Amino acid sequence: MLSGERKKSFTSWRSINSDGDGNQLIISVHPDDKLKFLVERRKQSSCNLNVFNNTEHCVAFKIKTTNPKKYIANPKSGVIQARHSCVIRLTQQVIVKYPLTGECKDKYLIQTTIVPPNYAADELPKDTFAKESGRRIEECKLPVVYIIPPDLGHQEHDIWSLLRDSVKDGKIPVTEPSPDRDLTVTLLQQ
Repeated sequence: MLSGERKKSFTSWRSINSDGDGNQLIISVHPDDKLKFLVERRKQSSCNLNVFNNTEHCVAFKIKTTNPKKYIANPKSGVIQARHSCVIRLTQQVIVKYPLTGECKDKYLIQTTIVPPNYAADELPKDTFAKESGRRIEECKLPVVYIIPPDLGHQEHDIWSLLRDSVKDGKIPVTEPSPDRDLTVTLLQQ
């Protein structure tokens, strides 16, 4: 059973009450609106997703993302016992091109369904989350947001501003294209 303080914290989680039709929702998640990843140079970034089972049944979950090469979920699937919770570690791989804003088109999808008692994640049938299975499948979508440290965003911006201003001021000469330089660039790109 949950302590009063812990139970109170769950009341602010998304989906704890009911859907628009008055049905109790299977899970609650925290954070409940977006997943925030701190962007750091040459480092992975992680955040935790807390998933709480609102039911008196075992619940299976599966995590998907719109960009599986960029993100890892651990665990990416599992079973949560009745009225228990699970912490899922979401990790973003090292970013090669740094964003100048926090905007991102990536999203996570958490699919959940009620399963028989004492199921293990590795025992779940492949069609557990198929809508054609006849099971009630709930989906929770969460967008990804980048948190850009002020120094990273300004450094990137300042470099481009400095370069642009240097070209305008004549400090960096702009030369006409030449066949020799174009050949060198072509060879380097191969």
